[in-house]
Amino acid sequence: MNTVKKYGLPPSRLHLEITESAYTENPGQIIETVSHLRDLGFIIEMDDFGSGYSSLNMLNQMPIDILKLDMKFIQSETVKPANQGVLRFIMELARWMHLSVVAEGVETREQLDRLLETGCDYVQGYYFARPMPEEDFEELIRGQQSEEEQEQQREETDREAGDRYQKRFLLIADEDKDYRNQVRETFLEYFQVVEAADTASALEAAEMYKGRMTAALLSLTLPEAGGFTVLTALKRNKAVWDIPVIVTGRPDPQMEKKALELGAADYAVKPHAKESLWKRVIHATRLASFQKRERNLREEAYRDHMTGVLNRRGWEAALDSLRKEEAPFAFYLFDLDNLKQINDTFGHMEGDRLIQEFSQILRSKVRESDILARYGGDEFVAVIKSMPSGEIALKKGKEICLSLSQYHFAEGLPVTVSAGVAIWEAENTVEEVMRKVDLALYRAKADGKGGCCLWEEQD
Repeated sequence: MNTVKKYGLPPSRLHLEITESAYTENPGQIIETVSHLRDLGFIIEMDDFGSGYSSLNMLNQMPIDILKLDMKFIQSETVKPANQGVLRFIMELARWMHLSVVAEGVETREQLDRLLETGCDYVQGYYFARPMPEEDFEELIRGQQSEEEQEQQREETDREAGDRYQKRFLLIADEDKDYRNQVRETFLEYFQVVEAADTASALEAAEMYKGRMTAALLSLTLPEAGGFTVLTALKRNKAVWDIPVIVTGRPDPQMEKKALELGAADYAVKPHAKESLWKRVIHATRLASFQKRERNLREEAYRDHMTGVLNRRGWEAALDSLRKEEAPFAFYLFDLDNLKQINDTFGHMEGDRLIQEFSQILRSKVRESDILARYGGDEFVAVIKSMPSGEIALKKGKEICLSLSQYHFAEGLPVTVSAGVAIWEAENTVEEVMRKVDLALYRAKADGKGGCCLWEEQD
């Protein structure tokens, strides 16, 4: 923390590598430490994965963002046939867990091709360059390939990208049959092309192929201003909103501006060469894939690994998204009573079970649009939007506290949670409302554990 403060860096710019061996030596301590670092905003990488006693349990418990595959593991796996070994399984597992993957020690083109084939995110190794002094690196950059060689390499990469997109669907919605035929001929080798000649068929195709669509080419001159109708519908449909939509139309700055504001990835002026359209689609799909991975990584970094609600970092990011028109807000601070006693008597696993149970109660008592976060070890915060009054907010807090008190934990050991709540009209700072909530929680505990107190001016 001293380092990032000294140089003015956000913690997320600093990646911290945790070796697999560190976990096996003292799992409990390393999980607690890494969780704290991750909550502070650092990106956590599991280094040398595959070099020792890797286990699914470790991946399940350790809060990480990036998995780094060991060099020797890469070298041994890439010589095996594609249908053997565990490399592809590890990539699929990482995708399921929203982890990015870095392959270390790549020294040959064959190794690189295999990793590209399996969908590895980042590759490093001597194949690209060995470590070198700064002046040698600068010389390397200055002596890069000629423009002709670079263009040839880009075309080869585009073809490889097209191969990877095979069996994915490309929607072409255009009223011009000849143009649709031209697009089909351009992309048929790499995509399954779905055609639509009007607004209704375009919307029908988008619904039919949602989840399998890679990109869409959309004419803004569809009959009856249908192009903008389809674009709006695509960007509102959660199942397809993140696919890139390349719109086509006449040279019209206002139309282009409107389309981009509605979420179009690119605007292609007609007429255009098929080579130009190909590059636009490949560029847009690559960018969308990168943005999706970054979004998944960010979302995962914002989650508390034990409960699934936001962590401290996610809480701070969520507060920035609050809009004044959603006010008044009810800010809650919940504190689990007697958690230390439970940990000391029954062990930390039982304490963790109580934390998880309370997080489930919270989820069931608020809307999906509200904000929930684990604020600390035994503290949770919640923001309920558009709260009608302080009285209703207090009633909701008491309801949540009562729900936990009815949870059967152990004979003779009451399980309760205390809460403070304050109403925020977005007229002052978040720090000020959190100070009020903290005072209300202190009052609730003073009045007897297991209750909820509303902050009021006389407090």
